[in-house]
Amino acid sequence: MYAETVTTPNCTNEYSFNVTIDITSNATFVQIPPICEGDPLTTLPTSSLEGFTGTWSPVFDNTTSGTYTFTPDSDQCAIGTTMDITVYPVFTPTFTQVDPICVGDPLSNLNTVSDNGFSGTWSPAINNTVTTEYTFTPTPIPGVCFEETKMTIAVLTQTTPMFTQVDPICIGSVLASLPITSNDNITGSWTPALNNLATTTYTFTPDPNQCADETTMTIVVNPISVLTIDAINLSEDFDANQMILVSATGGSGIYEYQLDGGDWQSNALFEYVTGCQEHIVAVRDALGCSTIPETSIMIMEFPKLFTPNGDGYNDTWNIKCLIDDPTAVVSIFDRYGKLIFQFKPSRTAWNGTFNGSMLAATDYWFVVKYTNDNGVEAQYRSHFSLRH
Repeated sequence: MYAETVTTPNCTNEYSFNVTIDITSNATFVQIPPICEGDPLTTLPTSSLEGFTGTWSPVFDNTTSGTYTFTPDSDQCAIGTTMDITVYPVFTPTFTQVDPICVGDPLSNLNTVSDNGFSGTWSPAINNTVTTEYTFTPTPIPGVCFEETKMTIAVLTQTTPMFTQVDPICIGSVLASLPITSNDNITGSWTPALNNLATTTYTFTPDPNQCADETTMTIVVNPISVLTIDAINLSEDFDANQMILVSATGGSGIYEYQLDGGDWQSNALFEYVTGCQEHIVAVRDALGCSTIPETSIMIMEFPKLFTPNGDGYNDTWNIKCLIDDPTAVVSIFDRYGKLIFQFKPSRTAWNGTFNGSMLAATDYWFVVKYTNDNGVEAQYRSHFSLRH
C-alpha cells in the first residue's frame, strides 16, 4: 500500500492506494520425443503447461529435425521458450523377390540381411505348400525408423499338360507337327522326332518354372491293307431299278463303297443307277488303312421320255447303251401297232416325226434286238413318252 501526503498552506490531506506487481514466468511444455519422418504429428501445442497461449515458429515440419520457438501472446507476463524436435529418417529394407515355386519344391529361408544392409527376422516360417505372405522385422537401430517390408511367395499347383489326341494315320501319311503349347497354355517340347512309319509314343517335356509334369501321346500308324474289288449288275437289261452289287476282300472285312466319286456308304448295293456310261465303283476299309481299288460296270437302260421341241436338249430318242452294238436294231410303233421308225442306235436316233410331220405327244412302243453281255441275241419290249 502506498500513501500520499499533500502539503498546502493551512491544509494537510493524506491519500492511499494499492499497486499489484505480476511476476513474469517461463512458458513450459512437455518435450516431444523423437518421431519418424512423416509421422502423423503435424502441429505443436498452442497452450503451455501454465496455460499460456501463443504461437510457434517456424511452421512445424515432420520430415526433418529442427528448433522451434514459442512466442506467448501479449499481456500474459510469460517468457517464450524453444523446443528441439528430432525427426529420425525412415528406411525400407529391400529384398530380391523370390520367384514362384511349384508345390513341394525346396524353398530356402529368406535372407536376414536386406539388399540395402539392414538385418532382421522374417515371419511366419517358410512354407513350400501354399502361397504365403512374409513380414520382415528389422533389428532396431538408434536414430533410425523402418517401413514395414512384406514379400509374398507364390506356390503354384502342379498340373499335367492337356493335348488333343491325334487320330491314327496310315503308314506314310503326312504327320503334322505336334503343338508346343498345350490346351492349358503349358509350353514345352516333344521327343522323339515324328515318325509316320510306325506307332510311336511321344513325351512332352514342359519348359522350366511352369509347375507342369511330363505327359505322353501315342500316335497309331496303321499298315495299309491291300483290297480287291468286284461288281455285278443284279438287274435284268432295261429293268426300271438298275442295281449294282459290290464285293471286296482283304483288310478288316468291314468296308465302305462309292459310286462314280459320290459319297461313301456302308451298303454294298447301289440301286436305281442311271446312265449308259461306264460306272466306276470303289471300296475302302472302314476300320483301317487300305488301298482303294476301283472297277467299272455298265447298265442297260433306255430314256423314259424325250421332248423334240428344238431347244437342243433331249430332242431325239435313242438307246445310248447300245451305241457300240452294231447288231442292235430298234423298231418304234404307235399304240395301234403301226411301225413308225426303225433305226440302228449306233447310227442315228428318232426325232419324233413320221413322214416329215411331228407326231402327237403320247406314249410309243419299241422293240429292240441286240447282243447281250453273254454274246447271245436278245430282245426287249417297252414304251416311252413323247412330250412337246
